[in-house]
Amino acid sequence: MVKDTFSIKKTDEFKTVFERKCSAGDGLLIVYGLPNGRGTSRIGLSVSKRYGGAVVRVRWKRLVREAFRLTVAQLEQNADLPETVPSVSPASEMETPSEKGFPPMDFVVVPGKARRSDSMADFQKSLQKLLPSVAKKWKRDIIRRNID
Repeated sequence: MVKDTFSIKKTDEFKTVFERKCSAGDGLLIVYGLPNGRGTSRIGLSVSKRYGGAVVRVRWKRLVREAFRLTVAQLEQNADLPETVPSVSPASEMETPSEKGFPPMDFVVVPGKARRSDSMADFQKSLQKLLPSVAKKWKRDIIRRNID
């Protein structure tokens, strides 16, 4: 289970991640991301009532949280992360991220339009592809801002 320290809980934190518009999707999930300046990556889950009843939504959240826990542990193990994490203040957003890996980020996960089988293996496979993709997009945006 993902500890509370690894979860995004506050509305303002969700809004900040959504407003940055750094996202990736594959039909099953849509992932938004933003470096958080903390020591660990965190996840927030947003699923509307249109997705299904309470039981369906809670099951989706439980599966995605577990897939996130396993995926982040695997990605951090394989990535060469910097030892010091840049803070996410406007002045430090221009810092160039490391070439390998990605800094700890806040991720908000939303269900996509396609409702394939909702097994944890599917969610884990999707997150393994989408989390690095969001981090790469963030790096590319920072580099573009530095050039402009």
